[in-house]
Amino acid sequence: MYTDWNFCSVGASSSSLTQAVEKPLASYHEVHEGLASRQVHEARTGKVTNEEMTLERQLKQKVAMDIAQTPAKALAMQGFMMYMTGSSVSIISIMVVGMSLLNSAQALAAVNQRFERVADGHISLILPKLIYVALNCVFLGMGLYKCSSLGLLPSTAVDFISRLPSTAYRAEVSSVPV
Repeated sequence: MYTDWNFCSVGASSSSLTQAVEKPLASYHEVHEGLASRQVHEARTGKVTNEEMTLERQLKQKVAMDIAQTPAKALAMQGFMMYMTGSSVSIISIMVVGMSLLNSAQALAAVNQRFERVADGHISLILPKLIYVALNCVFLGMGLYKCSSLGLLPSTAVDFISRLPSTAYRAEVSSVPV
């Protein structure tokens, strides 16, 4: 019913070309039954080797770094989209800038939820979290720069002129014959 897959090992020498060695590989169900029996054995005995714990920690550290570097994969695309929207205020440029600001703010607010999958207390997540926060701050900075270049952020003295106290000048005009 289940097909056993075979692996044909062929070496570089001519003698090994004529003598192909077939090694039967375990079927899918045998592998998963073996994993399940190992997990049951570990649960019963409570023994997990140090090698397995070290490998698991290294894997979780690698996954944490992959999660931290996820925003870097979209950095060039987001920059290109902001460049292509131009320097005029339009609905498309507002939407692109708004989504950039909103997504980076949401990502900064949910840092712990993002790393929850690998947080087990045995590995340090400080560096991956700092990288993740720094990359999302870069996105936030890109969005704020685009807002400033569109003229949506108050960045010059003229933008704050309404906050200056108004001075009313009184002018009196009289006509006195000279």
